[in-house]
This record gives sequence, structure tokens and C-alpha cells, in this order.
Amino acid sequence: MTVTFVTVVLAAGDSTRMGTPKALLPIDDRTAIEHIVAIATSAGSRDVLVCTSASLASELPEMVARVLVVPEHERSRGPIASIRHALTVGASAIDEVPDAWLVWPVDHPFVDPATLHALLDAHGPCRTPTYDGRGGHPIVISEDVRERLLEFTSSGATLRDFFAAENRIEVAVEDPGVRQNCDTFTAFTAYSEAYRRRQEGSGSD
Repeated sequence: MTVTFVTVVLAAGDSTRMGTPKALLPIDDRTAIEHIVAIATSAGSRDVLVCTSASLASELPEMVARVLVVPEHERSRGPIASIRHALTVGASAIDEVPDAWLVWPVDHPFVDPATLHALLDAHGPCRTPTYDGRGGHPIVISEDVRERLLEFTSSGATLRDFFAAENRIEVAVEDPGVRQNCDTFTAFTAYSEAYRRRQEGSGSD
């Protein structure tokens, strides 16, 4: 049975260390956010929800995605605020609730499409990719635990806390992109070049 999924792109941070919005960084002939949306869509994502700040929302390019502005008073909680916003406000806005939610931080844009399929094909309420024995992003959260996650994180708990309490499944992948956190422009440039070489080596477009 094919797993239906909705992608949640986390892009509500201030990009303080980067010095410029990570969502707007260039990857080939498009922005990082467009790159992520395109890969998620090509992998079969039923919808894409981009969680961002009010200041960045007006700067985002037109995409096949729904842009959700995370309230300022919630953004201070970090990524879990965007996840909660997507799993409540976003879930009520889409046409049909999916089997799973693919949560993809914008600072990890260099993920291979095969990794998405590996995560979606795996079984378990929460799935995280590992490369060389270390965890990374994006992650998959089953619809079956959405309400439990919302309740668990309602008063300060983080996603990491939730994973510690749940039966989290680790999915080993041959994709260094799951570990490549683009916090600085130097890191972004290096990972971008490595990603280009991987794509050329695999014969991908």
C-alpha cells in the first residue's frame, strides 16, 4: 500500500549565524525552499506546508506549497513551534489527512530523493534517518501519533523529548545530506558542491 504523506518545511528561524534567510539561498537555478518543495513534490507529497516567519513570508517565491506564518509568540520555542503549527492549523487546511508527515528543516536541503522513500517505506510511529551511525533530517511522523505529539509538547517538551518517549525507528541511509546542517554560508557552499558531485556521479538531473 502506498503511504500518503504531507511535507512540513521548517523555515521559521532567524538564520542568525547564516546572516541571510536559508530558504532563499541559491541551489542551481532556484532557491533552497523551491529545491526542497520540488523534491518533496516529485516524491509524491500530497501537500507541502512551509512554516515561516511573518517577515520572510512576503519574500518567498511562488511555489506549489501552502505558506503558514508561525505566530511570533510561538517562534521562540524553536522548531517544535512550527511542527505544532503545521500539525494543527496546517492539518485543518489540507483536503485530506495523510498517513504520515515528512518534517524537513530548510537548513538540510541536500537530501537525496531516495532517502525520502526509505523513510516513508519504513514502519514505525517516528522514523529518523541515520548516516554513518548518526541521526539526521528529515524525519517522518505517523498520523497515528499526531495527537499524542501535540499533547506531549503542549507545555514545553521538545521533539527530542517526544522521540525519547516513543518507539523511534532509525533508518540507515547512504546519504550524507541528512547530516549536513547548513548553519553558515561556508558550510552551505561546501555541502552544495558535494551535493552537485553526488548528483553528477549518480547521473541525476
